[in-house]
Amino acid sequence: MCELDDLISLKGMVFYGYHGVNDSEKQDGQSFVVDVDLGLNLHNAGQTDLLRDTIDYSAVYKIVENIMKGPSKNLLEHLAEIVADAILKEWRMNYVIVQIAKPNVQIRDAVLQGTSVRIRRFNS
Repeated sequence: MCELDDLISLKGMVFYGYHGVNDSEKQDGQSFVVDVDLGLNLHNAGQTDLLRDTIDYSAVYKIVENIMKGPSKNLLEHLAEIVADAILKEWRMNYVIVQIAKPNVQIRDAVLQGTSVRIRRFNS
């Protein structure tokens, strides 16, 4: 991550989906919480005050929503990779960080608030 990068963050996007390795997760579904950080230069947008010089948050949200509400996947890692790839294909930016959490994960004989995966992918 470059210190000169500006950042757009979408935090706490909640979606209900049917992802997971266990049959119960695929059948009953559960909530997922997604955070996305977009690293890019926002100087032009700060000067012009025009949407065309930045990234439309609602468009990012829609991409994440379509993936999280889409076909079932086994792993959070795979979902995060799909989200990162889709965002990087849509906009020019230096990097994207995607975190996906299962706040109500059920692991036998374990007490924990949840699990999450966070990845950082760079624009090639």
